[in-house]
Amino acid sequence: TISGFVHGETPSNLTLSGNITYTSEDYAQFGDVGTYTLKPSGNITSANYDISYRAGELEVKPKNITFIWNGNGSYAYTGSSQGVTATVNGVVNNDDVTVASYEENREDNVCADAKDAGLYIAKITGIAGKKAGNYEYSDSESTLTKVWSITKATNEWIIKPSIQNWTKDSTASSPVSAPKYGSPVYTYAKITTNDETHEEKVGEYIDTKPTEAGKYSMKAVVEETDNYGGLEETVEFQIEASSEKTKVRVVISDKTITYGEDLDVNSIVVGYKDESGN
Repeated sequence: TISGFVHGETPSNLTLSGNITYTSEDYAQFGDVGTYTLKPSGNITSANYDISYRAGELEVKPKNITFIWNGNGSYAYTGSSQGVTATVNGVVNNDDVTVASYEENREDNVCADAKDAGLYIAKITGIAGKKAGNYEYSDSESTLTKVWSITKATNEWIIKPSIQNWTKDSTASSPVSAPKYGSPVYTYAKITTNDETHEEKVGEYIDTKPTEAGKYSMKAVVEETDNYGGLEETVEFQIEASSEKTKVRVVISDKTITYGEDLDVNSIVVGYKDESGN
């Protein structure tokens, strides 16, 4: 500004000749936020005034920035940590400015990353970088927060449940299965057949694996959780009767005859004994 005029005179109603230039010895473009010296100079002349120049101050204020949230904000449960991040928008001169951190209060689901299904709020708590002091941002909820979620996953069998048949008194087969999420629990039930109608009936499922010969059903169950859906599958299997036979030996009684006498085979006593001698 130009000051010091009298009688209501202003630069607009005076004839001033010459130019004014401004320089700063301690500021250059992209200098940090702060106060600098602004020095005017020139060759302005006036018939009625003696022109002099006084240095002023140049104040550099922080530049306003906003944030861009990355990702669509909705993810299906995977069993691994997922979340959202934000980047700084409005930085000039490729300044090093990043989001420093996010608020974390997991009891209230305030966090930028999580593993379990749920509704979450991510909140920026500050910025960092060599030039962070040259920027400012609104502290409104709409600027600093992002609502995001992890939804319950649909479960499926990667390997469907199965169990091989086995023979009674041999080593029992182990069930095989692989769900995408969770651990299967196996139970077993006897299958009986009605002699008249020939209809099959599945008995009560129990935890104990059967040992007697017969037809059975195995049920594989993965319980539903907040993170993933449940699964249930049944398969039939057979325990075959033992193929091992009881060993017996034929035993005949001793027989005495006189020389020249014919042997009457019908008079020989034949018996059978098992391995125990009975």
